[in-house]
Amino acid sequence: MASDALRDLSFLVRSDGAKALSRPRTNANAKTEVSEVEVRTLTREIAARARPHADAKDIDLLVYTSSARVRVERETFVQAVLALLENAIEATRRGHPVVMDVSETREGGSLWQVQDTGDGSNASLGREASFTRGVVETHGGVLHVESSTGVGTTVCISLPAVP
Repeated sequence: MASDALRDLSFLVRSDGAKALSRPRTNANAKTEVSEVEVRTLTREIAARARPHADAKDIDLLVYTSSARVRVERETFVQAVLALLENAIEATRRGHPVVMDVSETREGGSLWQVQDTGDGSNASLGREASFTRGVVETHGGVLHVESSTGVGTTVCISLPAVP
């Protein structure tokens, strides 16, 4: 069951010593629920959580969103994207931007892109890479990374259309 896999992933990221996310799940045995959520709502929540970190580093956090809808276990998915965004902020030089751009695909799914202007060493994946990849795959999605030395890293999450 997808909700059991998500609960297990939430537990694994904390038990393997990875840094705590901004708002970790407090009960690894809590029941998770997958529901349909508007992308715009999720991006606002994620950006609000990441903004203090960006502000502290004098990083412009640019967020672009769409009216697409996704079926996710909200808190687990938010934590996964937030981990990417926080690592992108860490990788980015002071005064440069980090971009979170979410668009609707032709098939009705959503494409989430987190782009930093770091050194292009895949720093955006950070220590939570296996957690984030697991969450994305459990939601039926795909995670892809593109890096260019000296330019930065873009992490793309593709999620399927809501049935």
